[in-house]
Amino acid sequence: MIFAPATTTCRVATDVCDEAELCTGSATTCGADLVKPNNFPCRLSIQQCDQTELCDGTTVVCPSNIAVPVGTPCNDANVCTPNDDCTGFVCAGDDGDADTIGDGCDNCLTTPNMSQANPDLDLFGTACDNCPTVDNDDQLDNEDDDVGDVCDTDDDNDGFLDVNDNCQFAFQTDQANLDAADGDTDGDLCDDDIDGDGLLNDYETPLGLNAFNKDTDGDFIPDDVEIGDDLDAPLSSDSAVIDALDADSDGDGHFDDEEAGDTNLNTAPIDTDGDGIPNYRDTDSDEDGFLDFMDNCILVFQTLLTDTDGDGVGDACANDVDGDGVLNDDDNCVNIANPGQELHDADKFGDACDDDDDADGWLDEEDNCPIDANREQTNTDRTEDGGDVCDEDDDNDGDLDDADNCPLDENPEQEDIDTDGLGDACDNENDADDDGDGVLNDADNCPDDPNEGQDDQDKDDIGDVCDGDVDGDGVDNGDDVCPTIADNEQTDTDQDGDGDPCDTDDDGDDIADGEDECPLDADPNCGEAPVVPIDGGGCDCELAAPRRGGVPSSALLLVSAIALAIGRRRRAAAR
Repeated sequence: MIFAPATTTCRVATDVCDEAELCTGSATTCGADLVKPNNFPCRLSIQQCDQTELCDGTTVVCPSNIAVPVGTPCNDANVCTPNDDCTGFVCAGDDGDADTIGDGCDNCLTTPNMSQANPDLDLFGTACDNCPTVDNDDQLDNEDDDVGDVCDTDDDNDGFLDVNDNCQFAFQTDQANLDAADGDTDGDLCDDDIDGDGLLNDYETPLGLNAFNKDTDGDFIPDDVEIGDDLDAPLSSDSAVIDALDADSDGDGHFDDEEAGDTNLNTAPIDTDGDGIPNYRDTDSDEDGFLDFMDNCILVFQTLLTDTDGDGVGDACANDVDGDGVLNDDDNCVNIANPGQELHDADKFGDACDDDDDADGWLDEEDNCPIDANREQTNTDRTEDGGDVCDEDDDNDGDLDDADNCPLDENPEQEDIDTDGLGDACDNENDADDDGDGVLNDADNCPDDPNEGQDDQDKDDIGDVCDGDVDGDGVDNGDDVCPTIADNEQTDTDQDGDGDPCDTDDDGDDIADGEDECPLDADPNCGEAPVVPIDGGGCDCELAAPRRGGVPSSALLLVSAIALAIGRRRRAAAR
């Protein structure tokens, strides 16, 4: 049997990774169906980002076309696109804003800016320049408000324009500047020496000093003075703690604020003995041999430690030696406590140190009124409660002088009959005037009834206004027919209530007595010659009742008629 030669293809390859089988030349069957090995290139790379595919050694099909891994360096032949790398099958350089302008040439890397406009010619185009018209390659923007500092009038956006802002780049609405008085123009938030004491904040803080206070320990000595000249070795006088934090730097029992000399931080601490060591670091500040811890006047040289008021402050330096609260210059008894400064005689020496407080010539121990001048030493009640000038009850009657109507005459009941304010015990005149008529009661004939004229018709010493019988005729005014004219008989011819002595028409015939020919007879025929037998006429011509045992009525009438006739003739002759 003849076999096909070994070069004869017995099975054609069906795909790029399939092997074509050949006859063996010694058998009638085709060999096993084989595929290409797994390192056989089945698809070649056609560009930088395309990967050559290899058969997998198990299938006849070439794997899918795949790109090189993302980030695989490549070259897109564009000078404006640096850092070229593959993304899929594309090779491209950096273009962060995807505006087709590679990052190498783009003046706005993250903001599309295809026009690349850049009027200020800095490194940033208009689209991304925070100051488009002002060259600012650094693009500094302190408060991130997208307005660059070079063209922002308020870089920290605190409401204060940069030209006026004491911290241009620090938001500070109160513009606090602790050391402004020292000429510093930097606000606290941007000042590296906030308190202006010459010590930087970063130096003070680690030491425990207050960067906001020139005098951290409050002793009136600035921190920089207490630190000393060597910042690397701050002064520590008693080795316990640095002076700038020590209330008693030399440990002498006197605080530094006492030994500083004053409260002014701008003045140097005092050095009383001039030995070059300030008092707050000197244990014997006045060099008097008494160490400060036992010296009651550490600033005054003294040989004795006298302390009058025992307050721990020696007299040599006490401004109030006696401790009474009044300074020596104002104290009228410097060495004797007298807080009230009582001074009764104005001799400049207070009572506490004056042996004659009232300057009346009597020493206080003998004076019956030590603080009230009374040279005579008058003592009305002769008691031991003091002389009259200081005795509140001179007569000792229980009534204080201010309320006593006789302060020097005992009158406990305060009788004052005339109520003139002067008690009876010392009032020699009763000057009361109860009715207020200007006539005192003792001389007033009507003390209870006003009667300035003191009229007294009947001269009985009882004034008319209060006399029940004004005319003194024994008849009360209310019953008297003539109350102002004495009339014991109380005659009232016409019975009109007005007695004849005070009645101008006694007979009530309407003819005044002075014109009435018969003032006591109301008969209108009075004065005419009677007719006999009498039928009226003539004065007293009324028929009289018969008189028992006497003259007959007719006889009386006859006599009366004759008398009347004679009277008329005489009057006629007289005319």
